[in-house]
Amino acid sequence: MDKLLIDLNAPQKEAVLATQGPVMAIAGAGSGKTRVLTRRIAHLIYNERIPHENILAITFTNKAANEMKHRIQKLLGIGTQRMWISTFHAMCARILRDHIDRLGYDRRFQIIDDDDSVALVKTMLRRANIDVKMVNPKSLKNHIMNLKSDIVQLDDYPEPLKTYLEAIFPAYQAYLFDNQLLDFEDLLVKTIELLEKHDDVRAHYHAQFAHVLIDEFQDTNDVQYRLIKLLVNEKRNVFIVGDEDQSIYAFRGANIENIRKFKAAYPDARKILLEKNYRSTDTILKAAN
Repeated sequence: MDKLLIDLNAPQKEAVLATQGPVMAIAGAGSGKTRVLTRRIAHLIYNERIPHENILAITFTNKAANEMKHRIQKLLGIGTQRMWISTFHAMCARILRDHIDRLGYDRRFQIIDDDDSVALVKTMLRRANIDVKMVNPKSLKNHIMNLKSDIVQLDDYPEPLKTYLEAIFPAYQAYLFDNQLLDFEDLLVKTIELLEKHDDVRAHYHAQFAHVLIDEFQDTNDVQYRLIKLLVNEKRNVFIVGDEDQSIYAFRGANIENIRKFKAAYPDARKILLEKNYRSTDTILKAAN
């Protein structure tokens, strides 16, 4: 299908066609990353006859996921609603809907957003007779998320924050479980728990996902990296797009070291440089470089 490649430059074509084994595309803003990702998926489906349900593509926003689906639909003229092209959280929610009963939850669990989480923390503070003026509930909620993700340990916190967390964290977790609720961090953590504890579930997704693609890899945090490693099967057909020089989610725990971890985990990974910029003028590019 010539139209999948006709308007790509040489490195972009290489990134689309190099479909076997680990591949790392180093790409800055404006270098055609979305184009490469969507053409690669379309190439896998149309030219390599990979069923769309065997391709997993992860990005960071619903807008980016919907844009990728739209482009693939336009390229191939097929429905894309059930494709595994989504954010980390949406992917995890989809997996958990099918298997979370293995962890003692009901598959009809409900998801609470950040505002709901903060409100729940306030409720737990009141029940523990802790004045909300003494501790910021939103900040405490963020610490709870870090504890869930094992980013920090409870003993690492100074007083009185440690005491607050000792009082609130178990009560917060118990309330969620008793009411069959998951917060955003649970979506990731529970999926990891599911894949690590149940070999048959992990084998199921290894068989399903023949190809795994991750956009904006430099913005992944340690939990997301751990999740990716669990989803990539022994054939190691994993494709990442990232830029070691930029990360916009450091405030959420994004770890730029994950690109270096990827290199260590896959020392034979093919490295492709997408250096041509289609968004900025030469003057801007020279200043940025």
